[in-house]
Amino acid sequence: MGMYLRVSRNRRGKNVYEYAQICERYRENGKQKTRILEYLGPVRNESDMERYRKALLLAGEKDSIRRMTPGEFSLLPSKEFGIAYASMAVMNDSGILEILRKSTSVYAHILNLMIIARLLEPSSDLSLINLSEKVYYPWSEIDLNDDNIYRTLDKLISVKDDIEIEIFRELKPDTDLIIKRVAINVDKVMKGDSTGDQRRLAERRRHIAVYNRKREELDLKDLNDKIDIVKRKISGIPDQKELKKSLGKLKSLVKFPEDGAALNEKRIGILKKLAGRFLIVTNTDLPESEIVTAYKEQWQIERSFRTIKSYLEIRPVYHRKSDRIRAHVFVCVLSLLLSRIMEKLTGRTIDSIRRSLNYLDVVPVTVEKRELYISSESSEASDVLKSLGLPYPRIRKCAHT
Repeated sequence: MGMYLRVSRNRRGKNVYEYAQICERYRENGKQKTRILEYLGPVRNESDMERYRKALLLAGEKDSIRRMTPGEFSLLPSKEFGIAYASMAVMNDSGILEILRKSTSVYAHILNLMIIARLLEPSSDLSLINLSEKVYYPWSEIDLNDDNIYRTLDKLISVKDDIEIEIFRELKPDTDLIIKRVAINVDKVMKGDSTGDQRRLAERRRHIAVYNRKREELDLKDLNDKIDIVKRKISGIPDQKELKKSLGKLKSLVKFPEDGAALNEKRIGILKKLAGRFLIVTNTDLPESEIVTAYKEQWQIERSFRTIKSYLEIRPVYHRKSDRIRAHVFVCVLSLLLSRIMEKLTGRTIDSIRRSLNYLDVVPVTVEKRELYISSESSEASDVLKSLGLPYPRIRKCAHT
């Protein structure tokens, strides 16, 4: 008795349509019977049949697990999979994965893991060996050691320019817009300083109030992420001096009465009202649309540098050769590019994306000398994957398949 794939045929007029089903043979009162477990869909070509065969294998694995007793399988420590799964899918869909494969050849998978690691747990390149033991990477078996990491960095820097050009062509950014930048020499403007000169200079200034809905959403999400961090620190650090030191730049979100610490609701309320809104002061004669576009580009560049320095943590850099330092920085830039694509697709910050995807792990299960990888269930991770247009991963028969 067992499950099998059955194809039924239905005639409609002169046409015959085929449909695939997963069926199961079983015995009842000494008689052999058949029942349909799942309707898979129409069979139009061989690719449909191949997909249904995989569905049958998956259903068989699920059924085997359900029938097992605790003594028939063993569980190993879980491995992180959410960020790796989403990152590989996004890089594949955007064409970046193929560019890196062609450019770095046998070192492509080590490079992929280095890029993913910056999002997962920023650290030195050599710590990748320890991190790889905690991450499920089913796309290839990777021989990770110090020498291969160094060779990957050396290969990357040798093809860096080609990769940049290929990615630029693949992503097709908008290059039609020309921004005019006007440089003002302050010393010349203020030469012979007088009240009249200052007044005339002030009269030339233009004030442009700008509201951006997408930036408002992003600002509010950033603010909420900061509030969550502050709440955890307030509840976890009772000493005011230690709390102030730990908060750093987030200290403005907290007020410190004599009896402890609490959220500064007034300050938070102001930041919420300012989200997505900013004022540009300029004395140029450029059209307002060009001024706003130039400022937006500046803001995005500055935010990217902040992300590299903080979230992606470009340091530590444990390399002595200048080319390897440059390669390390380029890995951080590629990881930044990946994070920006994911943010654009989801409308969420990369920190929020990571926190949600961290709930998606896989658990290695040894069953009858076979190794299965079963994914955990997470609504938070599922929401992110849906916004990325990705299916939720289930069971994989083994790694590297």
